[in-house]
Amino acid sequence: MKRRKISETNYWQSYSDMMAALLLIFLLVIAIAFVKLWRQQENLKQQEQELKQQEEQLEEQRELLEKQGTEYLSLNNKLLEAQEQLKKIVGIKSEIIESLNKELKKENIDITLDPKTGALRLEAEILFETNRSELLESGQQYLAQFLPVYFEVLFREEYQEFISEIIVEGNCDSRGSYENNLILSQERARTVALYCKDLMGQKWSGRPEQLEELLRLLNINGRSNKNVIYDENQQENMDASRRVEIKFRLKDDEMMEEMEKILGGEQ
Repeated sequence: MKRRKISETNYWQSYSDMMAALLLIFLLVIAIAFVKLWRQQENLKQQEQELKQQEEQLEEQRELLEKQGTEYLSLNNKLLEAQEQLKKIVGIKSEIIESLNKELKKENIDITLDPKTGALRLEAEILFETNRSELLESGQQYLAQFLPVYFEVLFREEYQEFISEIIVEGNCDSRGSYENNLILSQERARTVALYCKDLMGQKWSGRPEQLEELLRLLNINGRSNKNVIYDENQQENMDASRRVEIKFRLKDDEMMEEMEKILGGEQ
């Protein structure tokens, strides 16, 4: 009877141990499952956060693309407007040069007119003695032949609003120092500009507003020997380098030059 009690005690003890072990295993399984579930939830949260960040980045990129698209359309419109303005400016300049050529030819005046810029190129020997800046009498007569024709065309009503500057520019050859040539070229340009003022003042005696506008636009520039002319053999043409140029600029010439570079593919 005593052995039976001991056996039953051992049985229940073994059963209890087994149940405890099973319970422990069950708890471990639950703990592992909980940890896995927690990790999955954390991974899911991280994925959701990454997805949200990606969506925000996509939204930023979409907004950036929309902004760039708007800017592109704006720039394209400006470019089209600039191209139209360029065509207009080129057309006006060509028209002025054509009118100058026509009027000079009508008066039988033989003078070099730059076909691209409309600049008059006057050889120094016609106007001045060597190394002097006083106008010769023959030089005054020479200028009086064509300057009224030149300025009358520039100050036509259809062109006047486009003219921004009239430049009288003195140039020397490469002989002599830069400083001496600078002084000489400036003085020669100044002498010719003052003669333009006096000559056109007489011509426009009944139109003082024209003379006032000419004086407002008139500028002098001495280039010393920094703009010499070369012949076909790349040798300096001394006679051609010594000159005075009279030229005009349009109000949008700077823009035209930049647009020509852009449209021509220059950097």
